[in-house]
Amino acid sequence: MKTSHNYESLNKFYIALREVIILIKRSQKEENKYRKISNIFLKSALILLTSKFEAFLENLMSEYIYFLNENKDKQVSDILKVQHTKEIIDSLGSCFKNTKTDKNRKKIIESMKDLSLIWRNSKDFKPIQISNKFNYGKHGSNAIIELFNRIGFDDIFNEIEITELIKTIDGEAEEIIDFRAKINELIQKRNTIIHNDSSILFTKEDLINNIKYLKQFSKKIVNKLDEKLLQNN
Repeated sequence: MKTSHNYESLNKFYIALREVIILIKRSQKEENKYRKISNIFLKSALILLTSKFEAFLENLMSEYIYFLNENKDKQVSDILKVQHTKEIIDSLGSCFKNTKTDKNRKKIIESMKDLSLIWRNSKDFKPIQISNKFNYGKHGSNAIIELFNRIGFDDIFNEIEITELIKTIDGEAEEIIDFRAKINELIQKRNTIIHNDSSILFTKEDLINNIKYLKQFSKKIVNKLDEKLLQNN
C-alpha cells in the first residue's frame, strides 16, 4: 500500500537498517578469525538496531502530528484534544505555582483561550502538541503502547500483524509472529549488553530475522497512521 504522505522517518529507518547489516556482515568476516571480535560487531549491531527503531518511532510520531496540523480542515478527534490539553496544562505547571505575576497569568489565559477554540472545533486553534518521547530502554513494548495511546490506539500490537513464511508439508504458509515478545526480547538483550557488559547468546540469523520483523512493522504502522489521517479529514 502506497501512503499518501511522505514519511521521511521511514526512509531514514531503512538507511539505518542498512548500517546494521554492514555490522552484521563485518561480524561474519571476523567469525573465522576471532570469535570475540565477531561478537563485538554483533552486539554493536543489536544496540544500533534498537536505538534506530526508537528514533524511528519518535520521528514518526512527530511527522504524524505535523501532518495533522498541516490540514486545518480536519476534524480533531477527542483523544487528540484530550492529549493536547494534557500537554498544554502540564507545560503550565510552573505558571500555576505562581499566578501572582502578570506574565504567568497572561500565559495561562492565552493557553486556556486557545484550548477553548480546539474544543469548539474552531479552525483558529494553534497547532496540536503531543509529546513523541518515551522510555523505550526500560519498558519495551509497554512504552510503545503508551506512545501510540496518545493518538488513539488502545494497543498498537493488536492493530498490526507481523508474519513470516514458513515451510510446511504442503509448501509455504504464513505464520503470525508474536512481535510484542520479539520487541521485549530485543530490549532485554540490549539492556543486558549496556548495563551488565556481558556476553549474551544470539546469532546473526536472529538479528537478520529481527530486521525483517522491524521493517515489516515500520511499513504497516506508517500505513496505519496514514489511514488514521484520512479518517480525520
